[in-house]
Formats: sequence, structure tokens, C-alpha cells
Amino acid sequence: MQHVQTTGSTALQGKGGMLFLRNAEATVVDSTDTFASSGTVGGSMYVEGLAGLHLFRRTTIKHSAAAEYGGFMAAKGTTVQLDRAHVENCTAVVGGGGMHLDPSAVTHDGCSFLDLHSAGSGGGLWMKSSRFVWHEGHEGDEEHAAVTTFAQSRSPVGSFATVHDQG
Repeated sequence: MQHVQTTGSTALQGKGGMLFLRNAEATVVDSTDTFASSGTVGGSMYVEGLAGLHLFRRTTIKHSAAAEYGGFMAAKGTTVQLDRAHVENCTAVVGGGGMHLDPSAVTHDGCSFLDLHSAGSGGGLWMKSSRFVWHEGHEGDEEHAAVTTFAQSRSPVGSFATVHDQG
């Protein structure tokens, strides 16, 4: 998907207000904006199983909310790659105002995660048996090798992250 803009998409009783992926792949490129999406789990996006989600170049997610987990995204048993994504002002009631990972792997580079909130655990990130790894970019691509920024994430338990082991 390229140059997609959605506003106010909703999954009232389901998962992923804008995008639901199960055992499928999606690549989102250039200026994909989502405003005011909501879902029970995964405010904007829910990714599960043998799925893969790749968000590239100037992808922006703002004002996303989930009634339970993952204001921006909930991922279960999958992989996600974020490259220069901007996630701002997302909220989840139970946990992971930004992302809820159980178990999943996220690789990120040059992203910004700002003003993420949860009334429960992990204002920015809630993860169990998961990986959240910074990727330095590609050799010879200085523009690509940017630092990821985290700011103003809040929750009663774990301001930015709440991490649970397998045991």
C-alpha cells in the first residue's frame, strides 16, 4: 500500500481499527496516515501469526486508541519492521499505549514514539516473550541509519515499557 490516508476507521468489537493481518503480509510505504482509529485490541493495527508488517518512510499514526491492548498496534506471534515511522498520542486502557507484543519481534530504525499512554501497564510498550530491537540501517545508507526517539509515555506501571518473561 502506498500513499494511503485513513481517518476515523473503527473495529467496534474486533481487532485492528485500520488493518487486521492474520497469516498475511503487508507493506505500507510513504505518508500513510491514520487518525482516530480504534479497536478492542490494536487501535490501528493488529498483526498475528505467519504475518509480516513493514511500515516504511514517513508512515504516521496519530490519535489511535484500543479499549484493551496496543493503542497503535497489537502483535501476536509475528514480526514487524518499522522504518522512520512516527507514532503519536496513542492510548490503550489495559496495557501498551503504543504497542502490545505477545510474543513478537519488532525491528525499528529512525522512528519516533511520542505521548503514549495506558491506564494499566506499559505506557509505550507492553511485551511478553518478545523482542524490540533497534536496527542501525543499511551499510552506506546514512539517511536510513537514524536514531529512534521515545518521549512522554505514561502509565501507573512502567512509564515506557512493561516486560514479562516466559516464566
